[in-house]
Amino acid sequence: MKKISLYLLCLALLTALLTSCNKGPEAPEGLVLLSAEDEAFTLYCPEGWSDVSAPYNASEKVYAARLTGTSKTSVTFVKADMPTDGVALTDEGTDPTLARIKVYFDNSLSALPEGIKSTLSVTLSPEATSFGNAPKAYKAIYTYKYESFDYELGDYAPTDFTCMQIFVINGEDFYIFTYNAHGTPAAEDTEGDYMKYLEKIQLSIDSFSFKEGGGRPASDPEYERDADGYCLVSDRRLAGFDLYLPESARVVASSGYVEARLGDGAGVSLSRATDTGVKVSDYWKLRKDNLSRIVENITELDVNIINKPATEDEPAPRRVVLGDLAENRVAAYEYTYDFGGKTYRVYQIMGVDSFNGYVFTYTAEADAFEEHLDEVNKILEKVRF
Repeated sequence: MKKISLYLLCLALLTALLTSCNKGPEAPEGLVLLSAEDEAFTLYCPEGWSDVSAPYNASEKVYAARLTGTSKTSVTFVKADMPTDGVALTDEGTDPTLARIKVYFDNSLSALPEGIKSTLSVTLSPEATSFGNAPKAYKAIYTYKYESFDYELGDYAPTDFTCMQIFVINGEDFYIFTYNAHGTPAAEDTEGDYMKYLEKIQLSIDSFSFKEGGGRPASDPEYERDADGYCLVSDRRLAGFDLYLPESARVVASSGYVEARLGDGAGVSLSRATDTGVKVSDYWKLRKDNLSRIVENITELDVNIINKPATEDEPAPRRVVLGDLAENRVAAYEYTYDFGGKTYRVYQIMGVDSFNGYVFTYTAEADAFEEHLDEVNKILEKVRF
């Protein structure tokens, strides 16, 4: 498979003869130009690193740079085949492109050499991120041990390495950015290269750009705003609804499916439902079954919350709102689950109008859930179908 040959090529490049990177006339402070001037994009690497880029076929090349000397710390950027492996889209809160990227990522890990794979630990499963002005990007991080020569010991020893991969989509083109470095992603790991150079790598990522004719504009798009200053981030023609978000939110997907980050790892999404013929009140049974296949310790906090009047024996539950949908046509669910060593809390609302079903999802780490709840409730009130 092509991704396997690219991986092996990148390993070979990082043991190749070192040459100096170009100091581009417009390079940000601390960075140098790595990509060719006639390339469709502009890519930088940290200043002082060595260029080990090389072609891998008649028309494409791997752009690569490594830290000079004995270090195996490196960055690579390569164009690859667009992932085509499909997955059953059974979770309305799932970005279909992300689902496909996860399959691609898992397959890539399976293709790694056994000596790496046996020590591998995924610390960040693929999630939407930003990569310069690329329209879509997804980041994953994993750690592993590698038999590296220890110059103090004078022998080979298992050494911690961390690999950050960003899968970049620009139109019909697919790229993979890889930052591989000695050390771990732990903030207290001040000796490892990974944390030491992460700020420079992030600057390289933020400074990346597809040239005119590709990618989204480098500046933020101009959104229509309401009286409260909330931005209209959805396209009704594609999504079937108007979703307004605070200016501080960062939109990571906006088509038929809209997703945004609120900060502190919290995020919201809104999409049409793909499961049809299911009562809103019965939806949780399907979702819990699907979710249990990929997460652990699902704990119900409050499920099938519907709007109903209070009685002498039972107080009314919280009022469930999903924009201008009728209150008797919505239901909410609140639960937690464990994934990737963290506990997440979810507030999800399902609703229907005359033609479609819709799913709104607010997800945050459990400890940060309450911080954004007032903001989320205001977002919910502003939705229009």
